[in-house]
Amino acid sequence: HAASQSFNDDTPVLLLITNQLRKDLSSTNEFEVSLALDLLSRIATLDLARDLTPEVFKLLSTSKVFVRKKAIAVVLRVFDKYPDAVRVCFKRLVENLESFDPLVVTAMI
Repeated sequence: HAASQSFNDDTPVLLLITNQLRKDLSSTNEFEVSLALDLLSRIATLDLARDLTPEVFKLLSTSKVFVRKKAIAVVLRVFDKYPDAVRVCFKRLVENLESFDPLVVTAMI
């Protein structure tokens, strides 16, 4: 949480936190994942977006609706910084539009 408050996308140490973000995005604790997604949405750079696209892609199909909604929101920022992520994530986004959960569909819209 402190990193999301003190870092921005121009902070020179961002490359050093890639592995920690990858670990947090793969956590079983949905609150750790949520904080990592929040941080990624605030400080995403081309390198971070490229390196963390596979983790965000996995989160687009998680059974935890809270995390899936946040991942959907972060995908827009990832697409902005790393347009090639569209090729990886687009099909999963379309699948979320067809979800039976109204919260997920609302997040997609």
